[in-house]
Amino acid sequence: MLRTLSALVAEGFYFYTIMEISHLLSRCLDRQLRSPCLLLVHEEIRQLYRVGQQLTAELAQAPLEIGLLLSEALLHVPEKRRAGRVQSILLTALGQRQGGPVLCTEIDLLFEPKLAQDPLLLLRSCSRQVPLIILWPGSFRDNVLAYGTQTHRHYRTWFRPEVQDGCIQVIS
Repeated sequence: MLRTLSALVAEGFYFYTIMEISHLLSRCLDRQLRSPCLLLVHEEIRQLYRVGQQLTAELAQAPLEIGLLLSEALLHVPEKRRAGRVQSILLTALGQRQGGPVLCTEIDLLFEPKLAQDPLLLLRSCSRQVPLIILWPGSFRDNVLAYGTQTHRHYRTWFRPEVQDGCIQVIS
């Protein structure tokens, strides 16, 4: 019986990716890193969303939707004080999660210039409290981690980001 490519993808492509992600996360955690975070990078939001759905099922806990969390928590905070509250809001939310790892989605608000954050540094710092898996919309090529695409209004790059080897993975 011949199967179409889409049927093969539906049967195993994402499962294999999730298994690989689990292995990568285990490797990152086994190293006993100070900041155990795994960045799963892809340029297409739809692809990240699919992987996020499968990881949510596998982890048996809801993801931490960072954009929603911050927008609700910062709504009544004066604009001048918002930047200083971001890390404490994230740490409080992560402190309510037991064990980990915690899947972090919707990281876009961290790149808002008015919040004056270094999102990569912030997430690495937060991962000291609980291991993080971060869905990162962007790319990683030639030791350059990028958020978004060059046409995105909050496009940002890090040359040789300070993340342990193997903890930034481009997903297929």
